Amino acid sequence: MNNALAAFARSRLANFHREALLITKVGEPEAGTVSDSDVEVMASCQIQPNMKGYLALAKEFIGLLEKRAEQQGVITSDGLRTSERNGRDARPYLKDIAAGTLTDWGGLLGIFASDVHQRLVNQHATAGQCRYVSFPTVFLIYDEQVTADYRSGVYNLAWQRWNNLLQQQGTCIVILLDSAKNLFRHTTWRWFHLAASDCATIAPYVPMTCRIAFTLTDSAGGKVESDYYPLKQFGVGQVDNDKILSLAPFFVNDDFEHYIPEVTLTKSVVVLKNDVRRVKDFAVTIEEVLKAGEAAGNVD
Repeated sequence: MNNALAAFARSRLANFHREALLITKVGEPEAGTVSDSDVEVMASCQIQPNMKGYLALAKEFIGLLEKRAEQQGVITSDGLRTSERNGRDARPYLKDIAAGTLTDWGGLLGIFASDVHQRLVNQHATAGQCRYVSFPTVFLIYDEQVTADYRSGVYNLAWQRWNNLLQQQGTCIVILLDSAKNLFRHTTWRWFHLAASDCATIAPYVPMTCRIAFTLTDSAGGKVESDYYPLKQFGVGQVDNDKILSLAPFFVNDDFEHYIPEVTLTKSVVVLKNDVRRVKDFAVTIEEVLKAGEAAGNVD
């Protein structure tokens, strides 16, 4: 075991979401559906990259990986272009991509548990929008050095070079966002092929899930009621039987083909009728969850 890598995984990687994401409340709590005994109170938060925190973490991680990697490389991408036909403008297709990420299992709604995902997909298909999730922008990822392939994403890397490297038993690929410019349109990524021993060192500390807690408060800041969103693979993604790990301070789909820099989540918190008049404000916080089973919960 590499002691420096293990220490980083324990102290920094395990706290990835708290260091890499900025969670802020949006607007004020609003009353929704009313039943005989309780009221649904809606509260929204915005999830954005905390670039200062993320880049500090990524710089340290990259420094360690550069020394340990058996092979490594760089991916550069323009989020509004695709490798199809040597750099075709992707903007005409982004609307379809944005709609797809709200229906595809590997898209944005994949951050929720499968039963919740299906309910939201059904709602999106019938209403044309999602009550609980919204975002202003989606960008593509492709390797600008790979122009012969017709697909967006890092298709050639994933299915050719990376696939060959991963034939070595127990090894893995780690991908990290290295820089972002022009409101996250232009990105540079680093990838590293690690030996089995280093993969095993990192694995126990990868926070695949996190919780966004919504706490309704009274005029004095005291808690009235609370609930949380359990999220998976938000900023931390694993694909190909956990052989490929990706890290970024925003959502990346599970095929590593598109990303969404900013997401707004709306949560319904059920409050007793007698207590709803006490609700004056709300707070949002983020919690790391290392064990996937601990993230169980409902979206509504």
